Parts: sequence; C-alpha cells; structure tokens
Amino acid sequence: MHHSPNSAETEINQYLIQKFTTLGVEVYCDDPDNIIAKIRGKIQKSAIANAYRCPQR
Repeated sequence: MHHSPNSAETEINQYLIQKFTTLGVEVYCDDPDNIIAKIRGKIQKSAIANAYRCPQR
C-alpha cells in the first residue's frame, strides 16, 4: 500500500508514473499535480476515465 497524505502526493505520483511507464503507457503529471495516462485503444473513437486519490483519514 502506498500512503498519500493530503497535500503530499509525491510518493503516490511517482508510484503511478513508474507503473504506467512499465506498462508502456504514455503518462505525465500536469501543473495541478494530476497524473494523466494516455492508453491507446484499437479503434479511433475516444474514451476517458478519471480516478481520484482520496486522502487517508
């Protein structure tokens, strides 16, 4: 498990970037600190997914 305290997401960001990179997925971190992964499909139509890093309480 990777801990991500509120306002200190560096550890989980690095973990996600490493995992996506290992899978061969185009991934980057934008200015607001979101991790963006572009997963190519087999057809030209687009799809989008969103995930939220919920702070642990």
